[in-house]
Amino acid sequence: MNVLPIMALLFSMLLASCAASTAPRDTLYQVSVSDAVLASKYKGEVTLDELLRHGNFGLGAFDRLDGEMTVLDGKIYQARPDGTIERPLLTETTPWAAITRFRTDSQFSIDHRMTIQELQTRVDAGLDNLNIFYALRLRTRIPIITIRSVDAQTKEQKSWTHEDIKGTLVGLRFPSYVGSMNLTGYHWHFISADREVGGHVVAAELDRGAVDIDHIRTWEVVLPESDDFGTLELGTERIKHLETLEK
Repeated sequence: MNVLPIMALLFSMLLASCAASTAPRDTLYQVSVSDAVLASKYKGEVTLDELLRHGNFGLGAFDRLDGEMTVLDGKIYQARPDGTIERPLLTETTPWAAITRFRTDSQFSIDHRMTIQELQTRVDAGLDNLNIFYALRLRTRIPIITIRSVDAQTKEQKSWTHEDIKGTLVGLRFPSYVGSMNLTGYHWHFISADREVGGHVVAAELDRGAVDIDHIRTWEVVLPESDDFGTLELGTERIKHLETLEK
């Protein structure tokens, strides 16, 4: 057996783990801006290996919008167009992502059945500061959830509904003033406990569990270096349109 490829893989995994563990706390590292993606800037700019140097928890997209990205416990998962999960190569790239080194600063308990929109309203009511960023994690069994992903070739979004499924909700909350830099409010992804299905959360009903919340006060945005980024006409109109569709 040739042990050199195995040793190289283990070394690469060790480097990624160490890099994430030394990422600064309470910092949200963001690749590009949402309005650039909405303006068809789909080409990946940052490798997934580099992304993991800045955190272990977050959301994103893949080159050519090839599925939905979920980052959980320092691992990157790719929701394929059929909702199944794959582990992408760390040499692949992302055109947009937001990642942090997760640490629980507060918790919100769910003691009765509620929709994810009701959860957001209740969490907002308990937050002292709505003008900073938040990362949210909920590991639980979910009575019903609808998720979606996207096909890189057609940009067509497809959705699926699952009942009584165990997994993790990975969420970020962006304050209202970020404008065309990002979608405002909550953005959720889901990945099942068996890591077989996942994607962007369209709707969900929850009935128990505790939401771990990380309070984030530093926001680092890395803009694309490619020439085509400089020619884009960026603004807030596309963001407002997308936020309407997301609700």
